[in-house]
Amino acid sequence: MHILRTLIPFTVILYLAACVQEVKQNPSAAAPSPTLKTAKSCHTVTDLNKQAFDLYQKGLTSQAKHLLEKALQICPSDAKTHNNLASLLKDEGKYSQAIEHYRQALDITPNLSEAWYGLGETYYKQGQFPLSLEAHLHACHTDQDYFVTSFQKNG
Repeated sequence: MHILRTLIPFTVILYLAACVQEVKQNPSAAAPSPTLKTAKSCHTVTDLNKQAFDLYQKGLTSQAKHLLEKALQICPSDAKTHNNLASLLKDEGKYSQAIEHYRQALDITPNLSEAWYGLGETYYKQGQFPLSLEAHLHACHTDQDYFVTSFQKNG
């Protein structure tokens, strides 16, 4: 028992010395985690999405598109931004690009019903009805309210 009391502090000292040595040899090991930067980036991306929506509502689609592209440069893994850009591209008739961004959004967030719905609508506009149906069914399964909302909007 006495040996353990002596060894534990000695082991901790060795461990700390090894950590200090690692930091001296590799200063990036001591760098703070990017969590704070990521949180700020995500907040910036959310703001850019809101600004893009406002611009889109005013008919300023090219400026909205620019903001969404900028948001993707900051945070390429933001599914909502991919979805929003895809929706804008779909409205411009750029279906292949829209499908690409809908797919990227779904790769990141597979249950994003808005992306499934948009993908279904894009396939429908292309006349790809089986793919459209499949995407709309995914939208139904990922969002139970989707079915009701869709029929209220179209009915």
